[in-house]
Amino acid sequence: WMADYVQPLLANHGEAARASLRRKTANPRELVVSTLASQLDRARGAATRLDAARLADAEEKFEAASKHIGRIAEQICLPINDGLPEIVRDLIGRAASDESRGGPAGECPLRDLVIESMARAVRAARDELIDLHRTLMRTLEELATTLSADACEPMESAERVLQPLPAASEKDLGEIPNVRASRLLAWCPRLASWSLRRRLQREAYWPAHAAFSDYRQKLRAWTRTNMQKVAGAFESAAGPYRERLRLERGAARPSVDLERLQADLHQLLARSSIERGELPRGDGAEGSRRCAARRD
Repeated sequence: WMADYVQPLLANHGEAARASLRRKTANPRELVVSTLASQLDRARGAATRLDAARLADAEEKFEAASKHIGRIAEQICLPINDGLPEIVRDLIGRAASDESRGGPAGECPLRDLVIESMARAVRAARDELIDLHRTLMRTLEELATTLSADACEPMESAERVLQPLPAASEKDLGEIPNVRASRLLAWCPRLASWSLRRRLQREAYWPAHAAFSDYRQKLRAWTRTNMQKVAGAFESAAGPYRERLRLERGAARPSVDLERLQADLHQLLARSSIERGELPRGDGAEGSRRCAARRD
């Protein structure tokens, strides 16, 4: 009974206990092997990482792009009527001066000047966004060179990104009265200009102010929408560069003895090979060499 039942059970129990012990000791060993291998890989790859000067250059390029976008965002946040009274008064003065010199009949000098001023504002806003688009495209090209990364997908052209420009309200422009100079004062242009300026200030200031303010709101909304589109396209294209920069900045440069780290790793790999029966006991040096060759 002892030979038939007890001894086989005892042998099986002993083998199961030894296998369990090997598993329990193998798990920490494998964890240590994995950790040492990761440290060794980081140490070997440290020499290929970018130096601090190139990383700082890349950060400066990102910061310059953010500042450029921020300047336009600050202008969008200004009060909608900021500086508008001075602009309207200047237009009234120019209209009075032109009319006092005898403008063609049927024209409205103030309305024409308001439309001309709106056109200048449109050109300035569009040129500013095109310049932003070109600057961000150039920044992407410089980042690819600085970070030694593959070129990302290029941004769409500005003509495809920017939406159509808003149109001025014909109704608001039509409410600007066509105030003309008195012909009785034609003998004195300076007096005629002074009189017409007073009349324009009384009768046409607020209609011109309202038309210009309404168009400013449309142009401000157009600028905000298109700036967000351009900035969003840049951030989407620059995402891989930001991630590369973050990884390079966050990567710790290990200050360890590489030879000692490699020797410890080879010793653990050899021990694992011996216990798995791949190598005979006592042949640790040869096992280390084979494991090192397999590892490399």
